[in-house]
Amino acid sequence: MSWAKLTTSRTRVPATLLLAALTVSVSACGGGSEPEEAVDSPAESSTEAPSPTAAAPTPSATPTSAASAATATPTSQPSTTIEATEASPAPAAVQPPPPGSSPRRMLLDPAEIPGLNDQHGWRPIGTENGERRQPVWACQVTDFTSIGATDVWVRRFVGKPGGAKSAKARSAVITFVDETSAQRAYAVLRAWHDRCEEQLSQDYRRVGVDAAPTAVHVEDGQAEWRLATYGPVEGDPDAGYFDATGYVREGKRISLTTMVSVGQDYNYPPGEVPIIGAVGNSAIKLLG
Repeated sequence: MSWAKLTTSRTRVPATLLLAALTVSVSACGGGSEPEEAVDSPAESSTEAPSPTAAAPTPSATPTSAASAATATPTSQPSTTIEATEASPAPAAVQPPPPGSSPRRMLLDPAEIPGLNDQHGWRPIGTENGERRQPVWACQVTDFTSIGATDVWVRRFVGKPGGAKSAKARSAVITFVDETSAQRAYAVLRAWHDRCEEQLSQDYRRVGVDAAPTAVHVEDGQAEWRLATYGPVEGDPDAGYFDATGYVREGKRISLTTMVSVGQDYNYPPGEVPIIGAVGNSAIKLLG
């Protein structure tokens, strides 16, 4: 398969969009052990990536990154071609936590993250308050505390079936001192994505990152997602890692969701890219 530049149509998608099909993951913050994690991806020195058999579609195009912003240690790999057109609104099954709830209540639950296909789902393997040495996702340059975060919660998931070798996902809720600080941090996340291709290229031969984000429509706040691909995968030279990451900002908080899978193609029907449903659901829980 050939890795080309990724092209994604920018469209607005309802915040209530629920389960779709494929997602990627990244490493997480906080302490705790994760015996199931095993795939190597830039986000963590031992990051699991889904095997092509466990994931559904696989991508076939490679995007490029753009600007840069904070300092970091680069990583690498390729990208895909996806049409993200608006889909019909799905019933809002996700319920926001009660007002005044802890950020932990704003993390996604397994059923709130779209699976890779109709038979795929997610199993939580830990919820942590704090940050680990490894970044939460492949494009991350520094820990969130370094960009002003005052509190970080992360929930980790592995694919079901398949465990860590099938796929992995992360749901993070990051709190800042005020809305201005959160707005600045949101800009930093976008800048990390802008320079992600350069970063990933230090470790991978095939790398592609969406040159621009795809907006996700939410009732309030800001929301968007991008796809980064990098490879090859050790032991499978034709496969690559597909890392879809989206973030939502409202007030002084940012909710970040990342899903990582392995394969040769990343093809989904318009509006059914899994990360879109995950971002929409995280917006419901964050925005209330």
